Amino acid sequence: MDKLLAMDVFCRVVEAGSFVKAAERLAMSTTAVSRHVAELEGHLDTRLLQRTTRTLRLTESGARFYERCQQILSEVADAEMELDQQRQNPSGLLRISVSIPFGARHFAPLVPRFCQLYPGLEIEVVATDRKLSLVDEGIDMALRISREFDGSLIARPLAEIHTLICAAPDYLQRQGTPNSPDELAAHACLVYNGVPDPNVWRFECPQGETRHVKVQGVFQADNGDFLLAAAENGMGITRQPSFMVADSIARGRLVPILEGYRMPALQLAAVYPSRRFVPAKVRAMVTFLQAEWGGSVAPWDAWRQK
Repeated sequence: MDKLLAMDVFCRVVEAGSFVKAAERLAMSTTAVSRHVAELEGHLDTRLLQRTTRTLRLTESGARFYERCQQILSEVADAEMELDQQRQNPSGLLRISVSIPFGARHFAPLVPRFCQLYPGLEIEVVATDRKLSLVDEGIDMALRISREFDGSLIARPLAEIHTLICAAPDYLQRQGTPNSPDELAAHACLVYNGVPDPNVWRFECPQGETRHVKVQGVFQADNGDFLLAAAENGMGITRQPSFMVADSIARGRLVPILEGYRMPALQLAAVYPSRRFVPAKVRAMVTFLQAEWGGSVAPWDAWRQK
C-alpha cells in the first residue's frame, strides 16, 4: 500500500463529501478510491468513515486522522516545492576535488564569478593530487585529467590537455638542444613519478609511428610545481602539461623543444557519481566550466595560437 497516496485519497473523499466526486477529481475509478480508503482503514485497524447509501461522515478517530493527514500532506508538498526551487536555483554546499597545480592556476580564479552567478551556493575545494573516492569522501564532483576515467563515474569532457617538453634557455645553452626523442637519453630529465612507468616518455612522431623513450631521472617528484621550479633553474628537461608551463614560456623562463613530436593528449573532465538525478549544483558547475574551457582552444593554450 502506498500510504501517502491512500492518505491523499482519504482526504479528497472527506473534502468532496463522497467517493464518486473524489474519484472524478482524482481521475480514478470509484472502485479504486474505495479500495485505497479500505486499505488505509485495514492498515490502521480503525474505521475512519461511516458510510450509508446517502451520507458519509468522519468517525471520531477519522476526524483526528484527517487533521494529521492534512499536516503531513502539506509538509510533503512544501518539501517538494523546496526541492523544485533548489533545482531551479542551486544552493547548499558544493564540494569539489581538484589537483593542486591545476586548481590553483585555473580553477580558483573562476570561483568568485561562479559564486556571483549562484549566491545560494557555498564552495569547498578539496585540493589534492591523490585520486579520492568521491562517494566515500562525500565529494560532489572532481576535476580530473586522464586518458581513461573510472567507469563507475559520469565524466563530462571540458578540454584537452597537451603535454610539452621544456627546458630553461640556460640548460639548453650548456647541454645542447635535443632534435629527436632518442637524444633525451643523453640528457638530465626531471620526472613526474605520480604515473605508471614515469621514466618512459611516449611520443607520436611526424611519420605517424609511436616511440617510447626511456629517460634518466636526475630529479623526481610527485608534484609538478617542484619539477617546474627545477626546470626553470636549469636542472634539466621536464615533461609538463601546457597549463603548468604556459606562463613560464611566456616569460622566457622555459623554452618548448621537440615540438614536431607530439605526446598523447589527455582529457580534462568533470566527474561525479553516477546517479539518476544529478544535483542542480553539480549541473550548474559543469555547465559553467564547459562555457569557460570548452572552446576550440583552452585558455592555457592561447599562447600557442599567437
